Amino acid sequence: MKKVLCILLALGVLFTVGCKKQAGKFAKDILINEAVDTVADSARKNNGSPSANTKTPSTSSAANGSVKSAKGKAGVAAAVVGGAVAAVVSSNTDLILGKIYIGQSQADALQIMGEPIKISDPDNNGHKRYKYSDMVVVITGGVVTGFVSDTAAVSTKRGIKQGDALDKVVREYGKPYAKSDYDGTTLYEYKFISDRGQACLLRFAMKNGVVDYISGRIL
Repeated sequence: MKKVLCILLALGVLFTVGCKKQAGKFAKDILINEAVDTVADSARKNNGSPSANTKTPSTSSAANGSVKSAKGKAGVAAAVVGGAVAAVVSSNTDLILGKIYIGQSQADALQIMGEPIKISDPDNNGHKRYKYSDMVVVITGGVVTGFVSDTAAVSTKRGIKQGDALDKVVREYGKPYAKSDYDGTTLYEYKFISDRGQACLLRFAMKNGVVDYISGRIL
């Protein structure tokens, strides 16, 4: 019964004293699940491919918080290690966390990440969620369509990771494309174009002035 009450507290339905620590954990789990669900839902709506109606935003400086376009075929880096070709990593996109980026092939992503802890497809619609210790990778039709991480083990192309302060995020990315509040967390979202020409969002969820989790998805 106590656990049920704490879950209700995390959802903002019941406000009481005595299980704040548990409620905080449940609230964070809800936020992470919401982020993964958003990523998977975006992939479903876009069917893992560029939309014919997607307009390319204009390019301007990050200081103004605007879009940086990486439209078209991205530059890639492939290294030969011990006679084998390493997985291809994009060198031309901001939609990257660790070595995983939106538009990356499933083969390359899995070669980099290795065996996942769990693979799930809760809606049974082909948008698979590969869970690792440091992030969740969403793959649709053989292509990475999103990612979510709530650990400091991985960072963005500009060096932002969980635990970094808001002023560092704003210094690196400028004014956000969108800003909203969700269950005690403020979401800062920046628009970029993927290697496949898709409009995408890179999200920094801020809590108590620092990054709580980072996610990327097709807009």
